[in-house]
Amino acid sequence: MNSFAPSGLSIDAVMQILNVTKSYVYKLIKNDELEVVNQKPILIDPESLVVKLRKLYPFIVDRCFTSLDYHIKSVARLS
Repeated sequence: MNSFAPSGLSIDAVMQILNVTKSYVYKLIKNDELEVVNQKPILIDPESLVVKLRKLYPFIVDRCFTSLDYHIKSVARLS
């Protein structure tokens, strides 16, 4: 049996990374600022989170992009 498990960030993981509430994460999804890769359970595309962080903190993210990208993708694999 070969089942495909989508890789993405849980709502709780996104809340922790952005330090925001659950309702704000849903607002970001509704406003197409975060991309959903799976509906049940809802999983967020790690790339869309990196894009959001780049918009919020451009100078910080550019200086540590590689480690930030790696960390977010590793959290997505654990979710």
